[in-house]
Amino acid sequence: MKGLAAAIRFLTIIPVPSGSAGRLTMTPWFPVAGVVVGLPVLATLALSGLIPRSEGGGIPLVFLPAVGALLVWTAITGGLHEDGWADCADAALAPVDQDRRREILKDPRVGVHGATALILLLLVRFSALASFAALPPGARELGLILVPPMVGRTAMVISLRAAEPLTAGGLGTALAAGARPGLASVLTLVMVTGTVMWVGPHWLGPAALAVAGAAFVGLGIALFLSRRFGGLSGDGHGATGIGTETATLVGLALALGGAAP
Repeated sequence: MKGLAAAIRFLTIIPVPSGSAGRLTMTPWFPVAGVVVGLPVLATLALSGLIPRSEGGGIPLVFLPAVGALLVWTAITGGLHEDGWADCADAALAPVDQDRRREILKDPRVGVHGATALILLLLVRFSALASFAALPPGARELGLILVPPMVGRTAMVISLRAAEPLTAGGLGTALAAGARPGLASVLTLVMVTGTVMWVGPHWLGPAALAVAGAAFVGLGIALFLSRRFGGLSGDGHGATGIGTETATLVGLALALGGAAP
């Protein structure tokens, strides 16, 4: 259980007591930490659905729950992966050689590439969340919101094992050595299947397509960043995770739109 506590503490802002030893065994628990991230988002959307909605002018009220869900999602993770996404965009998209890209990656300042990439990411996530916010109060389909954070964190476990570490030593190398992508994937499969079955068996097909599509997106991000930098750092794994998570979210939002009357 030390690994579970360490995973929650590492991937969220929840101050769960955990020892340093738990970090070496925490990667199989990343999908469970994804559930911890998703539950407050689910609660936000569910409670926001109780707000009366009018057909009048002004800002569509469906936007407000989507903004709230996005704020909660970002806050519960401390913006950890959004930071990695922006840093990687700054470095990977710079028209310079690989050594210079690595220097830019270490720079905590955000440039135009990083800012643009982050804005676009948040807009895409907001748009997808608006599809969930448009669901009627009490709709079981809201439970699908738990799937993207599970899948995104599993993608990080896989990239930790598969990608070459950018630098030797440090936490990233230790996590890569202790990564258990098979165990994390099985755990994710069980939890995602259980969640989707609770929502409705007819969602198994759309959910499988969304996850499969997201897996290709995550693979593409990891390969692109690995080639640009010569390996993946913590920022690279975070960018892979949030890219996969966002792709899953978009896939499910498209499925929701297709299922709407």
